[in-house]
Amino acid sequence: MLTGETTHRSDLDPDHLTAKLQAHGVERLQGEADLWVVLDGSDLRKPHAQRMDCLQRVPRLAGGGTVHGYRTPNAIGLGSGGRRGLLYHRLFSSHAPDFVSEADETRTAIASVAAALGPLVAAGSVVTWTLDAGFDDVAVWSAIWAPAHRLVCRLAHRDRWVRDADGVVCQLGDLAAQLRPLAEAAAAMVVQKVGQSRPKLQPVTATVAAVPLQVAWRPGLRTTAEGEERTQACGLVEVRLQRVAQEPWWLLTDRPVTTAEEAVTIFRLYCQRWAIEDAFKVAKTCLG
Repeated sequence: MLTGETTHRSDLDPDHLTAKLQAHGVERLQGEADLWVVLDGSDLRKPHAQRMDCLQRVPRLAGGGTVHGYRTPNAIGLGSGGRRGLLYHRLFSSHAPDFVSEADETRTAIASVAAALGPLVAAGSVVTWTLDAGFDDVAVWSAIWAPAHRLVCRLAHRDRWVRDADGVVCQLGDLAAQLRPLAEAAAAMVVQKVGQSRPKLQPVTATVAAVPLQVAWRPGLRTTAEGEERTQACGLVEVRLQRVAQEPWWLLTDRPVTTAEEAVTIFRLYCQRWAIEDAFKVAKTCLG
């Protein structure tokens, strides 16, 4: 091609490239008994673009208002040994002719990752998705539970209706009085402690408490393939950062959380998600 002796064009396109990257990510995670998948919804900003296809408006990085850009779901797989692999990436726009909804894009991302990790799960790997509060939606959880994956999700809706350990319908807030302290854990995090003028990376101690609950869900929830109602045993995990003036984290998980070791695992699992999210923010700043 460099000498002009061929006019054959490469068949490389976004879908082909993403499939190659996903296959490489899965290969890197082979043999991991405990796999964590960080799912993040991001904005790719193109403030000076005028002629790119199907540009939509996305929030500015700072200062309010919107700019041209795209939405993009990303999924990164993490192994317990520190190995990482890109498992999903796609640009989409609400102005594209084939756009259905952002919820459909999320379901597509989860289904793609679940299919790619299928051989690893068959070989004994346990997959746990870590989600931020933007995915506090039982339809998202249903898409993860359908292939028998697990999750840790930060909760935004504390008035959500659930069932307690005995199956009695209640609101999440009603379970606060039943939270049982299980452990203290230390980590290095970017936080602003009481008396400090700004956030910084520093040691912080967290108190972790939990209470069991149940969540009703349906395979294919809010789609034409919606199935029969099922019940998933879960735990509400509260994380309080000592000497940090902010609301405690409330996390929902279907991983075991009855011992101090299990409670610390949930805390560290979500901290790992936080670190990956910071990396996404850096990437978005560079790309935007």
